[in-house]
Amino acid sequence: MKLLPGSPTLVSNASCVPVSDKAAEQPPAPGSPPKVLRISPVDSGKGLRSIDTDTFVFGRDESCDLVVAETLASRRHAKIVRDGENWFVVDLGSTNGTFVNDVRVDSQQLYSGDCLRVGRWTFKFFDADNIEAHYYESVYRMMTQDALTGSWNRRYLMDVLERELHRHARSKQPVGLLMIDFDHFKSINDRYGHLVGDEVLAEFGRRVKAVTRNSEVFARFGGDEFAVVLVNTDFESALKATERLREAAIGDPFFTSSGILECSLSCGIAVCDAGNSLTREELLDAADKNLFKAKNAGRNQAIG
Repeated sequence: MKLLPGSPTLVSNASCVPVSDKAAEQPPAPGSPPKVLRISPVDSGKGLRSIDTDTFVFGRDESCDLVVAETLASRRHAKIVRDGENWFVVDLGSTNGTFVNDVRVDSQQLYSGDCLRVGRWTFKFFDADNIEAHYYESVYRMMTQDALTGSWNRRYLMDVLERELHRHARSKQPVGLLMIDFDHFKSINDRYGHLVGDEVLAEFGRRVKAVTRNSEVFARFGGDEFAVVLVNTDFESALKATERLREAAIGDPFFTSSGILECSLSCGIAVCDAGNSLTREELLDAADKNLFKAKNAGRNQAIG
């Protein structure tokens, strides 16, 4: 990884967090006031909040309507205000900015389903129309998707692997698994800060999702490690898929708020085929061992 001079772009979100089965205690009633649901980090007890005033303030200060107990949030960071039948978010001169759907804004009208980020906390806004359906959809996404990268989360990955390996046991169709890890990612966080690390991971997620095929399942395994399940894929096809995903992910540098970063990836490939039936844990272990070999062999390569 190296830093090149360049102008920043603003793409960030909240980082990976554990997901609870109790995403929020009760669904909102139809016709109720607009609400915000904290989707990252998940709060199983107080994640859903009503906006029951015409001005609703977010910030670190205890006097705010919603206290964001997070060091990257300003004391009075942003507010949601009502203008007739519409709702707007307004930044209050915060240090790190207010984002709507990953775009930094000074003032922006909110629509049901919009994602609002304050510091490293992410909220979803619901208006009064169809609020219950939006709520349940968001809770499902909280349970299965990673808020930062938009990929599936580890829980969903494990369910998919279990299902596909059961299918393999019946049909003998091969199942491939690709483990992906950034090289020296810790140095990005240490040198430029975790927000810049988040920007890289968020953009990485967008790039990989853009080229992932319908039969492939892309998931965040944890930290800067990711996995891709390749259904009905032998080793040669898995190797080609790996190079396709690596090229899409790191073929271009990453534009961040600290400049332009060039990154590399190491990958481990494992395949469960007709002559090599594996359990879920064995397939994960095989891919992880090959990832370790790729790291030891000099990084920035794929080994299977």
